[in-house]
Amino acid sequence: MFLNYSLRHPEFSTETQLLESFGIYSHNASLNNISSSKFAEDMEEVKKSFELLRSYKRSKQTPQQLLTSDILDYYLEKRIFSQQFPHYEFPIDHINGVHMQLPLFLNQSHKITNLRDAENYLHRLSGIRTKIDQTIEDIMIKEIFEAVPPKFMLDHMIKQIDVFLSDSIQNNFIFKDFKTKISQNEILTTDAKNELLYEAKVEIEENVIRAFRDLKIKLEVLKDHANEDVGVWKNSDGDTYYYNQIGENMTLDTPLVVIQDWASEEINNLQRDARHLINELDYAFHPDSSFCFMMHKIGSDHKFKSKNDIDLKKEILSKLDDLNLMFQENQKPIFGTEYTFDYKIEFMDRMYEKFWGLSYYFPGSLIKKRDATLFLNLDLIKKSPSYLLPVIGITEVFPGTHFQKSVSISQNDLPKFRKFMEFNSFKEGWKIHSIDLAIENKLIKDQIVKLGLIQWKLLYAAKAIVDIDIHTNQFTRNQAISFVKEVTGLPQEVVEAEVDKCVAFPGKATAYLPGRHRIRQYCLQNKNNLHGKAGISLLKQGNLPLRIMDKHKTFQ
Repeated sequence: MFLNYSLRHPEFSTETQLLESFGIYSHNASLNNISSSKFAEDMEEVKKSFELLRSYKRSKQTPQQLLTSDILDYYLEKRIFSQQFPHYEFPIDHINGVHMQLPLFLNQSHKITNLRDAENYLHRLSGIRTKIDQTIEDIMIKEIFEAVPPKFMLDHMIKQIDVFLSDSIQNNFIFKDFKTKISQNEILTTDAKNELLYEAKVEIEENVIRAFRDLKIKLEVLKDHANEDVGVWKNSDGDTYYYNQIGENMTLDTPLVVIQDWASEEINNLQRDARHLINELDYAFHPDSSFCFMMHKIGSDHKFKSKNDIDLKKEILSKLDDLNLMFQENQKPIFGTEYTFDYKIEFMDRMYEKFWGLSYYFPGSLIKKRDATLFLNLDLIKKSPSYLLPVIGITEVFPGTHFQKSVSISQNDLPKFRKFMEFNSFKEGWKIHSIDLAIENKLIKDQIVKLGLIQWKLLYAAKAIVDIDIHTNQFTRNQAISFVKEVTGLPQEVVEAEVDKCVAFPGKATAYLPGRHRIRQYCLQNKNNLHGKAGISLLKQGNLPLRIMDKHKTFQ
């Protein structure tokens, strides 16, 4: 099943770098086929895989094989069930849209170590036109079913494409990436490099740029028919679709009212803890001061000191170096073991930074030939409290997302698909659980950073509430932004980016609550000596659906 999937999805194969070990390289010349006919073919393959999986005798499987079967069974069944909503998901958005992810994929995943790799890169450039045409076809199909992105999102995408098109060919994001990789290659001759650069220039000018222009034209036409409504409630049978998305993201059947009650209680408790901490920090506010006002005032007192971008980047990288050293020193005391979790840090290109929030994590390959990348948003960091940088380090690196993936990838006996498959309830739940671990293990001793950790947990709780309100209660984007800002006191631009994610990915923001609850519950029940050791036993299993986690209960 896994090999078949890899062969049918060349971009995935390049990202994981698994087929190269079998001497297979042809996939590196192709992009994913995202046509409607290919989608239908893929769904038939899913059904065949599901039938094959269910034909295996469970009585002959080991406990670990049963766990693997249950995870795959759950995933395939959800894929099949989602067929009843083939045209509800936005065909393109400002985060995962083809115009954003294709340049990023080439930049991060397509390595150039020899002439074949360089020529494959050029083949992929020639395929961008087809992939964007397929996206435009999908937009037209989903327009019939009313799956039209809201106006603000179309504005975002048009601006992103404008940025991409505004640069000269020498400064074009894709051309610069290709040129950098070619220049750093010591195998290629100077003549070969010059010829390759010329071919890349021609492909980008005659193929890529024209395709992006066509996409922009389609989005502008679409904008004329779009409105400001941001929830899926506006679509026919939108409520049913949303409940399906909630189930897929939470991997449990949890009533929406329970999620909102959990989130509201979380907000009350966190704001109470934050107020106590603010008093300990000797801040004096009027008793009637709103929480938002207090956090905004404290945040304005804690800005980065550097006055220009070059110095600010150096300051940020220096602070992250100190954090990484602290992470390495605390890994064994917390978890009772040590893993390597190398990663690199890059600053977002201007095409991305106004829309992606404070950070963006791009995972590494499954066989550790390519490190993960943590992208930082310099523009938003300048506008945010400096104490949020350690918060990013904890949630995205250690003991958060990157550490979680590093542990599972290191398990030699774990089936390949369990190393890359993700379920939002576990992924997002672990991210917030990592904040709990950091606080409980005194990973952060600076009280102002602890306040930042609480503020970030407030963001997640507020997003869970507005996700539901946007998609079921007809909340406007501005209402959602106002609510999240009032609850958290975070900068306007940060709040806007996070709320827009709730619009783009219905139901995802609710997933962390049951995920964090189940992970914490498991760790407390299986505490054996150290809280962290129980967490490691979970991470060794890869990313788990909560329903399957509940079923198996104990992991070694």
